[in-house]
Amino acid sequence: MLQAKDEHPLLVQSHHGLGKTVVFTSDIKNRWSSDWLAWPGYGRLWAQVIRDSIRRDPVETLQFRVRREKHDAVIELTARNVDDRFRNGLAPKVRIVAPDGASSVTSLSQVAPGSYATRAALQTSGARAYRFELLETPGIPADEIARTGVRSVFFDRLDEDRGLPPDRALLAALSNAGGGSVAPTVGDIFALRGDGGTATTALWPPFAGAALAVFLLDILVRRFGGWTRIRATSRTRETRRVG
Repeated sequence: MLQAKDEHPLLVQSHHGLGKTVVFTSDIKNRWSSDWLAWPGYGRLWAQVIRDSIRRDPVETLQFRVRREKHDAVIELTARNVDDRFRNGLAPKVRIVAPDGASSVTSLSQVAPGSYATRAALQTSGARAYRFELLETPGIPADEIARTGVRSVFFDRLDEDRGLPPDRALLAALSNAGGGSVAPTVGDIFALRGDGGTATTALWPPFAGAALAVFLLDILVRRFGGWTRIRATSRTRETRRVG
C-alpha cells in the first residue's frame, strides 16, 4: 500500500472472494501527479499494477485457441511464465491435419506481448474436420504442449455460413399442400379462391337504444317543464288574492 504525507491511503489493494480490487485515490494526470508523469518508472508502475490485478492462472502457461472465420482458421497462442510474465521472442509452430490425412506446418507471428497468431486457409470441398496441434520449439517444451492439448475445427456441410440455392422442390411441395403457389404475383395473392364470404351485423339494437334514451329524455323534460308552469300559475293566483 502507498500512503500520502498524512498517512492517507494513496494506492490500496484488497481481495474479495477470488477477485482483487485496486483503488488509487488521486488522479493520473498533471493536476496533482505532474511529478509522477516525469518519473521514468511511471509506465512500469501502472503496467505492474494492472498485471497484478488481472486474473491469473499459473498452471495454464499456454493458451491455445483456434477459431474459424468463413474459409480460414485463425490460430492464436498466448504464452506466459509461471509468474505471469509474457514470453516474447518465441517461434511457435502448429501442425494442421486435414480431413484426408494430409498435414502441413505453419508458423505463428508475434502480434502483441506474449501473443502469437496466424491464419490458414481451409478446403471447401469434401469432408471438413481439421486438427491443430502445437509442435515443440525453443521456449515451448513438450510437457507444456501435452497439457495444452489438441484443437479441432469443424467445417461440415451443414455450416451456418453456407451459401446454397433455395430448395424449390420443397417450396413447391409446401405450396401445393397449402393450396398456394410458388412465387405468386400480386394478383394471385389478393385473388379470392372460394375463401371469401359475407357477414351480417344487426344495426337495430344501437338505434333502438338511442331512440329509447331520447324518449325518456323527452318525458323528463316535459314533466319538469309542466311542474314549473304549475308552480308559476299558483304563485300568480296567490298574488292576485292578496291584492
